[in-house]
Amino acid sequence: MTKKKSKKISKSKKSKKTKKNNKKTIILSIIGVIILAAAVFFILNISSGETRTVYNIDYALKSGDDILEEQNNFTMYGDSLSSVLKLKSEKADELLKTLNMGEEKAITLEAKDAYGEYNSSLTFDYPRVYESEMAREFNVPLNEFTSFFGEDPMVNETYSNIRVPWEYTVMSFDNSTVDLYIETEEGKSLPSNDPRISAVVKEVDEDGFIIETILTPEIGETIQFTGYPEARVVNLTDDIIIMDSNNPYAGKTVTLTIKLNEKETVEVPKVTGNACTEVENAPTLQVFIMSYCRYGLQALKGMVPVWEKFQGTANIELRFVSYTMHGETEEEENNRMICIREEQCDKLLPYLRCFAGDGDYERCLAETGVDKAMLNTCMENNAETYMEEDSELNELYGVTGSPSFVLNGEKSSIGRSPDAIKTAICDAFEGQKPSECSEIFDTATPSPGLGWDGSSSSSSGQC
Repeated sequence: MTKKKSKKISKSKKSKKTKKNNKKTIILSIIGVIILAAAVFFILNISSGETRTVYNIDYALKSGDDILEEQNNFTMYGDSLSSVLKLKSEKADELLKTLNMGEEKAITLEAKDAYGEYNSSLTFDYPRVYESEMAREFNVPLNEFTSFFGEDPMVNETYSNIRVPWEYTVMSFDNSTVDLYIETEEGKSLPSNDPRISAVVKEVDEDGFIIETILTPEIGETIQFTGYPEARVVNLTDDIIIMDSNNPYAGKTVTLTIKLNEKETVEVPKVTGNACTEVENAPTLQVFIMSYCRYGLQALKGMVPVWEKFQGTANIELRFVSYTMHGETEEEENNRMICIREEQCDKLLPYLRCFAGDGDYERCLAETGVDKAMLNTCMENNAETYMEEDSELNELYGVTGSPSFVLNGEKSSIGRSPDAIKTAICDAFEGQKPSECSEIFDTATPSPGLGWDGSSSSSSGQC
């Protein structure tokens, strides 16, 4: 779940640096984890000296006697309340502009101006149960075996690791490869980091077995599966999830009441970003992450291939959420990345591609040619200052989770696949689109966490 940032959170003291060598693990395809939640992204493009109006309002959205949404002391940057509430018309914005300080007004919006008419064709079914086959025999490189289990193989010996749910017997090995056999049993439950996902081993024989995965989302939960629109769970059967992609308030006449508490004009801080990719008169896409947030890494893996193609054509920037959730290791890596971004920006993209693979930062620094002496000086003396700018942007744009995207100042819900990110950037160009927009990118959403292999059916999780 997204962890919301309090305005009173003080900046943490600089953590003592610790070293962490992340080693490659054996790639064991067990089960694709599906994350069930709604995806919300932010997008922006600002220049030096730009100002923006900040409103503090109370508002209530009702349908008859039912309160659909209510918020007091809500701070909004920019004057598009319609965008915040996802209304079909701009009548709410027009009403807001007429208010004096302390004044309260109400407006009634028919369905066409509120959340649209209900469309029964926007419902669909999604399967709840999946079965995947796995062979019991497979082989891995010898060096990966020793790294994963911490010892050399011996024939007929059985090995285990807490990161996988079964044991492995060594069938044979040579100087380069180890042949393994999975030891498992029918009915064995497999671990999941989401209580709404259960998986069990079934139909085991000497050659292989089947993993059955069952999805159990909550009624009313919003989900976006790959290849499907964002939708709510409206019912469950033994085999399917019944989904509805209509807005939950579609077809309703609503009354919106707004009270203006405060209004001021603020100057937006200049976004310096990555000087290597700064392009005038082009969209600016930023992603705010935590370096060890598995969903931040998911978004990063979707963004990197697009960034590589759009260098010199669009502005794409790596930014950081102003708090951490994954300890000193994450704070150190945030500082490492931000220093490469600011002082060795030509090394940033190669480093990010390498790090997203297995998290071995020492190897990635060496392979991408980062000046380590310069980096260490930056992390000791400058990283905190650079992070202050990101923190200001967190506060200004209400960033409350990793990842959060910002493109040309308008909120948007986009996926985390390279194709979805490319489309968002290309749609933000005014006039003729660059040739890069005709490039074909992967439509699959990357898997959460480290590793370039695998994909996910969801792009909605946040840290």
